[in-house]
Amino acid sequence: MRGILIKAAEKKVVAVEVKPDPNRSLEGLRALIGCEWVQPVVVGNGVTIWVDEEGRLKQPTAGFLLSGVPCVFAGNGVLLGGEASRARVCKASP
Repeated sequence: MRGILIKAAEKKVVAVEVKPDPNRSLEGLRALIGCEWVQPVVVGNGVTIWVDEEGRLKQPTAGFLLSGVPCVFAGNGVLLGGEASRARVCKASP
């Protein structure tokens, strides 16, 4: 499934292929984000960002902001389409 990876420390945003399908396994998201526990946050109509659930509990780390979303995310994140209960291909471009 196509998504957009936000690499906070590198200040890069890149298109990625999330494998396996995140609706069947979260392993691909965990590997891309670099964490054990992922958390979906719905940030807009049909757009969800997947982040490290424990990101703000860790030692100071790089983070990022999304336009129109009133919070700071710690660590990396993966943008996907759909809602938290059903991920879809991200239609946005990096």
